[in-house]
Amino acid sequence: MLLRRWQNLRAVDGVTFVYIIANLALLLLYTENIPGKKQAYLSFGSLLVLQFCILFLLPESYRIGQFLRDWYPILFSVVYYPMIGVMNQAVFQGFFDNYLVRLEENLFGMQPALEFSQKFPHIIIYELMHLFYFFYYFFIFVAGYLLSRYNENIFRKLIFSVILMGTVQFYFFTLIPTAGPKFFFEELKKNMHLPPRGPFSFLMYHILSNGEIAGAAFPSSHVSVALMSVLYVHEHLGAKKSLSLWVMFIGLFLSTIYTRQHYAVDSIAGVLYCLLAYWFTDSLYDLIDKIQRRLEEYKGGLYRPETNSKR
Repeated sequence: MLLRRWQNLRAVDGVTFVYIIANLALLLLYTENIPGKKQAYLSFGSLLVLQFCILFLLPESYRIGQFLRDWYPILFSVVYYPMIGVMNQAVFQGFFDNYLVRLEENLFGMQPALEFSQKFPHIIIYELMHLFYFFYYFFIFVAGYLLSRYNENIFRKLIFSVILMGTVQFYFFTLIPTAGPKFFFEELKKNMHLPPRGPFSFLMYHILSNGEIAGAAFPSSHVSVALMSVLYVHEHLGAKKSLSLWVMFIGLFLSTIYTRQHYAVDSIAGVLYCLLAYWFTDSLYDLIDKIQRRLEEYKGGLYRPETNSKR
């Protein structure tokens, strides 16, 4: 059974394993610089055990087993993200926001994260921006559901692309952290989150107040993950089925700046990074798939039963 499971491992399983091991290696190398090292060891160690259980022990015949097999790399992000806040002072102490603030001044002559919401304070725009930001949590699941019904292999390629792109991004956050506007600007520190004025701003106020970390700003993972999801739906299901996702993505892009979660250059960099990752991960997945098929053909050709065609 274990051998059969081993043969059925997917490329995304390897990416997940490497990311966990890379974080454990960082913990070992920079233990003294990580105050929350016990929490980090426990978190990544638990993920390693959980991954083994899902891949080798959990029966796939049950729906929950199949669901976890397909989605566990995405679900692990619930642990990855807060661990960035625990570990992002391991290599460099402090944040690199000064460089981004200077870049914004040179590009725009002002700070969009400070100006955007003040220029457009109307309640409808205010609530729409928070709705768009909230929809981020659904992009990958909507895209995954649509693609899983269309083609199982395309769905797996989407998960691989998002995880490879995302884990490289998360490791970059850990090594070279930028806090983000609300943590950097003194005028925002007292009121980091825009106050609730309606249902969506109320919802996001409480989500962000309890789950936000400093150090995961550049490039925006919100933008890159959402765009990767939309690109896959657009390519494989067409413009009509992806139109609503494009609208939500454009809204999300603007909302990352409006809600002061990101500098404008974070979100722009998130787009550029995603486009590069989209091309690279798509090509890499196809290459891995081709190699796996060749290996399967080779293994199948090693043993050929004798026939009685010749006497």
